[in-house]
Amino acid sequence: MSLVTEGADLARPVTAEPRVEPSLAGAAPQPADQRAEKDRYISATKMWGEKYSRQLLETVDWCLELDHLKRPQSVFALQKVLLREKDPEVHRKGSLMESLRGALKRRRG
Repeated sequence: MSLVTEGADLARPVTAEPRVEPSLAGAAPQPADQRAEKDRYISATKMWGEKYSRQLLETVDWCLELDHLKRPQSVFALQKVLLREKDPEVHRKGSLMESLRGALKRRRG
């Protein structure tokens, strides 16, 4: 791809810089329609837990939820998480014990 900038030598094209993938894995995530058939997504929290902050990884997982209603519903909601004003609304599957504890807490009121 050639780019021409103002004042550039038109006899010599300027080459665009290589594109940097904007993802932790270096590649785009699996498309949603393919995930709906066979989800191979491994959470960012599991893949990159040792390298990046938990808050960042939970935010990535939140944004990549397969169910669109579980994803951030506005830029404002995502912004609050990125500014650390709020925790990401990650919908992860908990253990049986965690589910039982949660049910007991709700029952006790």
